[in-house]
Amino acid sequence: MQTLYSPVELAVLNSLEAIDVLFDSRQRSAFLPFLHREISVSQAALEVGELPNTMLYRVKRWQRLGLLLETQSVPVAKGSMRLYGSTAQAYFVPYTATSAEDLVALANNVYTPIFTDFLRAYVQAGENLSRDWGVLFTVQEKQWSVRPVKSAEDFCLPADATSPPTMLEYTQVQLSSAEAKAMQLELLAVAAKYARRSNRKGKLYKVLLGMS
Repeated sequence: MQTLYSPVELAVLNSLEAIDVLFDSRQRSAFLPFLHREISVSQAALEVGELPNTMLYRVKRWQRLGLLLETQSVPVAKGSMRLYGSTAQAYFVPYTATSAEDLVALANNVYTPIFTDFLRAYVQAGENLSRDWGVLFTVQEKQWSVRPVKSAEDFCLPADATSPPTMLEYTQVQLSSAEAKAMQLELLAVAAKYARRSNRKGKLYKVLLGMS
């Protein structure tokens, strides 16, 4: 019998086991297909490139942790197929419920794997061009500019037509609060603009924005 799948809008997680699922980048990726939708174990495994048995093990564990629920069983040629969905549309993890000793440690737990993955892809793009890369230290707008370059003879700057569409920029700017907010909103708008154009036929690019 078909059921109405209706996850709650937000769930607060206080279990360390459940929290670890979302803090672990691989588990978090495997959990993604179940958010906001009903899907079978085999289809979810296909989407994230895991073996069905591995995904089934994860699903049963996620059910036990309260992250996932079986929504319905639908008839198929050889019997029935179970569909699963997330228990919530979003999950909130209070800092006090984690094992992190402070907020810096918590930020490291969340963002270090993401940044490491970003750097790996960034370096690979450079290696595809040359293995003679180095780091250029110079001054720009009275601040240190530290930039990876192709060689001492060929800087291969990101804006060059021959450069691949990859970049990692670090700069320091002195702005008023209003100017800083305007910059933040502009960066977010650019990211949102191209996120709307995202499609499965294109190459996957990792975009990392930050201000502090």
